Amino acid sequence: MKPTATPSSTQHNTRYSALFFWLGLAIVLAYAAWYNWAFADMVNLSVDETTHLMWLRLIQAGYKPYSEIYITYPPVFPLFLELSWTLWPSLAGLCWSSFGYALLTAVAVALLTRHLSAALAGLVAAFVIANSFGSCSILSEKMSMSGAIFAVWLAIVYRDTGRRWLLPLSALALAISQLTKIQSPFIPGVIALILAQAALPSINGVGSAWRRFRWRQFIVDGLIWGGALIVGVAVFYLWYDFQALYDQTLGQHLAAREAFMDDANYWASSLSRLTEFVQANLWLLPLALVGFIQMFIHKTKDRYTLLFWFALAAITLLVHRPLRNKHFIVFEPLLAIWAGVAVSYGWLALKQLRTTSWATRGLAAVTGLLLLGYLLPTLTILTGGWRDESPLLAGGPPDSKAQELNFIDTVTTPGDCLLTDNMRLAYFSGRLVPPELAEISSNRFRSGHLTLSDLVVAGSENDCQIVATDSRIARFTPDFKKWAEINYLGRYRYDDNAMLYVSKIKTTPNPEHLQDGQLGDTIRFLGYTIQPDHPAAGQRLTLISFWQAIAPIDADYTIFVQLRDANNNT
Repeated sequence: MKPTATPSSTQHNTRYSALFFWLGLAIVLAYAAWYNWAFADMVNLSVDETTHLMWLRLIQAGYKPYSEIYITYPPVFPLFLELSWTLWPSLAGLCWSSFGYALLTAVAVALLTRHLSAALAGLVAAFVIANSFGSCSILSEKMSMSGAIFAVWLAIVYRDTGRRWLLPLSALALAISQLTKIQSPFIPGVIALILAQAALPSINGVGSAWRRFRWRQFIVDGLIWGGALIVGVAVFYLWYDFQALYDQTLGQHLAAREAFMDDANYWASSLSRLTEFVQANLWLLPLALVGFIQMFIHKTKDRYTLLFWFALAAITLLVHRPLRNKHFIVFEPLLAIWAGVAVSYGWLALKQLRTTSWATRGLAAVTGLLLLGYLLPTLTILTGGWRDESPLLAGGPPDSKAQELNFIDTVTTPGDCLLTDNMRLAYFSGRLVPPELAEISSNRFRSGHLTLSDLVVAGSENDCQIVATDSRIARFTPDFKKWAEINYLGRYRYDDNAMLYVSKIKTTPNPEHLQDGQLGDTIRFLGYTIQPDHPAAGQRLTLISFWQAIAPIDADYTIFVQLRDANNNT
């Protein structure tokens, strides 16, 4: 199949076009990096982000993903978090690593759009993707999209050049994408269409071409691509506890979908999400529509491929349960491609203004107005967001949580665990959660993968000195509060549905320095723990002493502790 003429048909393969594309792409990526740098201090860690950071803390504490830590994302994402922290151990490091990974989506979309249309179209598409990033986020959605777009681009390049070695690369790119997050399960369908196009002979007449369809080539290509995909996924799945990995990454989502099928508010909620998506892309959507129309007017190659891609993405969202705003990201690459095509054809019409029809001029004018409307918010950011100094990354706790965080810091030590359904509270407290409760979303409750008995078992087996219940436990397992009231000495209300339960009654003493000293007939001293174990001069330390009541205590006791150094100095 030979490509039809595009706006860049006279210069697409020239050195000037290549220089223009790569220089322009570098400028787009630099703009995205500046935006991330300039507004990184505006970061507000979400529930999802603090959950990801808690996974990382638990991995660093020695717990194993999936077999011990409940992680709902495939293996590449926790590996990425661990590697990023190793290279740059800070929240800022994770921010920039996530940004770099996600920015590959802009590169992939640029390469794909350039191949389908023109260099200018590729640059506009890359800008649309880069412009959607916002400030720092440690999320996997855009990271996952990068591999999916690279997979499509490599498959199309194979179709047009016959370089079969690109097929396993395409499959591995998609494997990495879906092992980061299962975001685009429909991409194999797009790849199958591309491989079918590659097997069509280059002859006139669609009917004749399909009658001479090269089935052997199609089957061989499919086996190469599918085999590489299966091997890539299997390597990661077999490396971990397969059953636990499957249950957490796929089983929970499938079960949640079944649970949400009977949700009476599902369609109303989905319509609300769609409305929010349209409002957030009020200028981009009509601009992309113009590009879509232009591709059919000019019979641009792969117009049907993109339409098929869009249909598969739409069907995926229709069957998705529950539907969230972040799931609409599957449309972003297509909108970016069509927007790039619209601008490219508009620029071509402007250069050929004297020879084009009035209809073409009108479409170009509409494109210009839509592009201006799309760019206005960006221009506002550029004029008002310039900074002379690099800002600090704000990742601190919200002021609304200061009271309970201070309380947790007062009555517990950094080594204590915190059982809670509020992962933001757990993250900002600096305490670890029980690894089996590292993800405690409403999705997990609705799927049946987290029950009251699971919470009770976790509470009994983990020696957490504080239980903090919030809206999810109150909504799905309210009886867990009764269990906490029975098993903890004190409680403290800090919000409408939020409670802190303090001091577990049946706790297991675990002093690092064992002692056996009895004070009279009432109390026995079991030992102590000092954190850090070897404090430096002038350093603040935490002393935890462990006592056991031998007989009922009928009076208040005051215990004085005196610390001495190696030279017996107080």
